[in-house]
Amino acid sequence: MNKKTRYLWVALAIFCLILVSCSTEKGRVKIGNGGYSVKSPVGWDVRAVPGAEYEIIVSPLNNGYAATISFSDGNYSGDFQQYLDAMFRVYETDTQGFQQAYQSDFSTDSHHNGQRFVMVTTQQNATMKLAMYFIKISNDKYLSIYCAAREGSFDEYAQAFDACARSFKVN
Repeated sequence: MNKKTRYLWVALAIFCLILVSCSTEKGRVKIGNGGYSVKSPVGWDVRAVPGAEYEIIVSPLNNGYAATISFSDGNYSGDFQQYLDAMFRVYETDTQGFQQAYQSDFSTDSHHNGQRFVMVTTQQNATMKLAMYFIKISNDKYLSIYCAAREGSFDEYAQAFDACARSFKVN
């Protein structure tokens, strides 16, 4: 192998190392084109949903049902509290069987502040419990993380939901 070829191979190897180091870290799921990611719970699948903007994260089946984590982002011109108030009004008026369980502050590992909102609702004749995490990304950009499980199995997933939401970061 001549000197030129050797340098070319070394340059190619360095380029590949750079690409690997710049990629999303193992276990992270990119959220659309928004430049965000979260860590997926171990053993869960990432699936595309026809017509949905973002992929969802799905748990293994448990008694015929799977827990899910889905995402939505958008712009809102008001402050964070106004955004939260608007979101809660929608859930209170448009959600069948709505019952608010609790609401609390939370912070991501990357220091984005947010609100965790837990509610119980009826979907397709099943009682579901949802943890929704609302994160302020910038002055007018917000991300919502929706975590859903059957009410009776929600506690089994609560830690995975919380860890996923807390792992949010802007890439």
